[in-house]
Amino acid sequence: MYNEAGTSPTSFESLTLEEVGLALRKAVTECSERGLYFAAKWAAETLDGLPASSKESLESVKMDISYSFFTQKDLSTNIDYIENDKYLLGKSYFDVKEFDRAAFVLERCKSSKCRFLKGYSKYLAGEKRKEEESQDIMGPLDDSKSLNKEIQCLWEEMETWRDEGEMDGFLIYLYGLILKQKNPQAKNIKDIFLESVLKYHYNWSAWLELANCITNKDMMEDILVLLPDTFMSRFFRIYLSVELLDSSKCLELIGEVQHKFVENKFLQTQTAITYYNNRDYLTAESIFENIIKSDPYRLDDIDLYSNILYMLEGKCAKLSFLAHMSCHTDKFRSETMCIVGNYYSSKSEHEKAISYFRRALQVNRNV
Repeated sequence: MYNEAGTSPTSFESLTLEEVGLALRKAVTECSERGLYFAAKWAAETLDGLPASSKESLESVKMDISYSFFTQKDLSTNIDYIENDKYLLGKSYFDVKEFDRAAFVLERCKSSKCRFLKGYSKYLAGEKRKEEESQDIMGPLDDSKSLNKEIQCLWEEMETWRDEGEMDGFLIYLYGLILKQKNPQAKNIKDIFLESVLKYHYNWSAWLELANCITNKDMMEDILVLLPDTFMSRFFRIYLSVELLDSSKCLELIGEVQHKFVENKFLQTQTAITYYNNRDYLTAESIFENIIKSDPYRLDDIDLYSNILYMLEGKCAKLSFLAHMSCHTDKFRSETMCIVGNYYSSKSEHEKAISYFRRALQVNRNV
């Protein structure tokens, strides 16, 4: 499989499920170590959806995966042990959202992982302060009224690392996030995220940022020819096909990979969304129902399921149950706000519905 040393990823057709499992297990660890919890969750869910037979066969296989902080080079000097202790302290602060403290204790660290966690901590600290400054403001121009004040300092530091050629795939991803905030119109943002996924193949957050840069099918094709044919690039293409409303292509692509990823929640969800976009609400409803049965506390994309229940006749009881379950799971998630808003709309309580939709926008302005 793919690694930072530049080895080409295994092509999809010659890929074994054992190889997928090995890559995803390592990805969960590597993303979690850097605080990229969404990417780690995606990798873990994809791993969980692999057939049981592919995991049973691993019992007789010696797995060569390094879960340790150290590489062979790291073990050569005592300073690396000291840096590992700093990493553990910084990560503990990061995990309890003390981002400034995390960045401070990692300030002098030199490893790529520590540099990423330091930079990402500063970035999130700036995002937190930006949100606090703008929390009482609402409107389409709000983002221009508050800025992440850490961006310029981070940019200057990362430019130095980039000039020195000391950036791995994770650092390049962070570099892209910073450039995106510093200059949203920069023409090379897409190229930065493409470089990130080519250097480290299993950070789903980087793939999503790359997808956000693609606005039409021609741009998509220009990117796809630069990517190796791997399961990650195929999942990426499926996601793009859904986003660009290319329903027939999306279902074709899902059909090509589903035999290897039979229980994959991502593929199931993308299939449901495709039928939803095609206004085949009954088929989409059936798929979402199966997803909910196997994962009853899931909220990702379930707001779309509530849209379906709202539009179909005789689904008020289901929508009521969904609203109750989502509030029980996490009443502050934007998906929950949308689900409850749809429930009140179905009851013709429009003022309450508008209130919840407004809250959803306050929680996530991309809703």
